[in-house]
Amino acid sequence: MNSLKFRHYACLLFLLAILTGCAKISMVQLVLMPENGIKPDSETFAALKNQLEKRLSDEGFQDAKVSMDETGNKVLVSAGVNIENEELMKKYRGLFSSTRLEFWDTYSQNDPEVTGFLADLPAITGFIPETSGGAFSNLGYCEEEDRLSAISDSLDHLAPKPAHLKLMWSAFKEIRNMVGPQPFVLYMIDTRGLDEAPLSGANLTKAEAQPDQYTGKVSVVLGFDGPGAKTWADMTRKAAMENHRQIAMVINGRVFSAPMVMTEIKGGVSSISGDFTQEVAMELAKNIRWGELIVPLSIVDESVLDQ
Repeated sequence: MNSLKFRHYACLLFLLAILTGCAKISMVQLVLMPENGIKPDSETFAALKNQLEKRLSDEGFQDAKVSMDETGNKVLVSAGVNIENEELMKKYRGLFSSTRLEFWDTYSQNDPEVTGFLADLPAITGFIPETSGGAFSNLGYCEEEDRLSAISDSLDHLAPKPAHLKLMWSAFKEIRNMVGPQPFVLYMIDTRGLDEAPLSGANLTKAEAQPDQYTGKVSVVLGFDGPGAKTWADMTRKAAMENHRQIAMVINGRVFSAPMVMTEIKGGVSSISGDFTQEVAMELAKNIRWGELIVPLSIVDESVLDQ
């Protein structure tokens, strides 16, 4: 009998917890503006609306609505959110980010096209040039993230660059010689005269967080469609033949990984490795799967429609 009373009491507590949690759900409206400042036409907005509604649905947000304001210049999104849960609010705001995945070839320090550029590098505060030479694509290092943009701007204006050279910083600090400070790395990207990366998230068929079978570290495993698999095989074959050149895996303009390529990679698979926790890798994989919004958006206002 006591057992039955206890179970009944536990059920009541569980129901009360649910009701209490539901009482905290409020309709939160976000106002978003196209980053390019261009008003989307009806066809473009319909595609954008589908993207946003799918993200909201996948993440379980209740009563979500996506519309344009009366001027047609702003996107209005509302959904039921527990406003007292900051992690959930952060997740809600993060639904409207755009993730651009690119794969680029790189220059190595011993390439004739860049040797003159390397020899004439100016002295820049906070920038440590790479002087070891060899097959690596590192141009140099910086330990302070707030100096990265200034260093890139200085190099663009003070040093005459080869026509196909593009500079990109690593997304994270990387271990240098396994000791001492862990600086950001500046990579030398070889665009080969292309405006767009030869391989991108447009060719993606999957992105999953998985532990590496050799190191045990979590990485993001990628799969490509047929054309993407062919491009990846071509890129890796050429890189392997050119003294195991690095290929830069870039997300939103920052290099997440730049492995040396030892051999051609067939089958349309790759991975992005780093010191990821399982949670971070899963979030990264999700954002890569979502890819770019058809219209990049920025949140300009946030309000609670009801309490």
